[in-house]
Amino acid sequence: AVRQEKYVNRRVPITWYELYDRLQAILNSGKPTVSFSDTVALASAAGLRLGSEQTELRALLRFLHQLGILMYFNEPGLDDVVVLDPQWLVSAATKIICQFSIHDLPEHRIAQKTRSKSWNALTRSAELNVDLLPVLWSEHDDATRKQLLGLMVKFGLAVPMRDHSTFLIPSLLTASPDKVAGLYKMASASGLGAKPDAQHAAYFVFGLQDQLDNNQALDIDAVSREGFLPTGFFPRVLGKCVAWSQSTHGAPVQLLKSDAIVSFGGDRALLSELAEWNCIRVVLLQDNVLAVERVAALIQEVISECMPRLCCHLMLPAPAPGGGDAPSLALS
Repeated sequence: AVRQEKYVNRRVPITWYELYDRLQAILNSGKPTVSFSDTVALASAAGLRLGSEQTELRALLRFLHQLGILMYFNEPGLDDVVVLDPQWLVSAATKIICQFSIHDLPEHRIAQKTRSKSWNALTRSAELNVDLLPVLWSEHDDATRKQLLGLMVKFGLAVPMRDHSTFLIPSLLTASPDKVAGLYKMASASGLGAKPDAQHAAYFVFGLQDQLDNNQALDIDAVSREGFLPTGFFPRVLGKCVAWSQSTHGAPVQLLKSDAIVSFGGDRALLSELAEWNCIRVVLLQDNVLAVERVAALIQEVISECMPRLCCHLMLPAPAPGGGDAPSLALS
């Protein structure tokens, strides 16, 4: 429970309360963000001890971030802004991540007229070119747009592509039956074929509790009933796979909303989100398990970044209990 977390019951100096009140006053005045330099000035006025590294101030901001009161990331490119109202980021992101046929915004119409090529790439291929940002985020200056884009990358909402001026927006990927069929046909042409058999498939099973401590095998019904794969988790994994594929100069990634062919150097695999089974399936497209190992590492990155209580187990297909037809998975 939240009450058991150490940061909830932590005692803090009175000067921290003073700075918190000053930050709340800024938020109440209608400003959703404050620069870090202005926060330093506020901290000094509140009586915080400020050294060259602002250690105490950064500790306070981390504490308030853990409580969900504000957002602050002590990382290059993100550490110069304190987000007092997360809705600021949500409002900006939803101008890019939305169902365009329903959300017909003035910014969208302007982008369609003045940046038609980039607009088509966004709406048809889920690729965001940075030349759209001055149109979609016209109310913000260049520095703020850079901060917003950096936060979207931080949360996995945008993934830098190889040319650094284009970003993949995983949530905008499509999943029409024809495209899915075409992707599986492409995978089948790889040589091994896209067959989720015991030799070439692995399953990453997710749940909120570690339910596999005493169960080395699960049938699919149990995974469906007891597992939990959060909405939005697979796109973040997919985004990391794309970024890693580009860093290893793999073959071009073939992407759909719930399926993708990814390449890590010479290792290729078909990834599929099986939401009804609360798992992600990886089908190897050659006799090499390195792709599964890489996906496992990237999944753990996503878990550590945003869902630390989520449990993941790598499982392999196993014979059904009693020789029946129901699929079964065994803990790897």
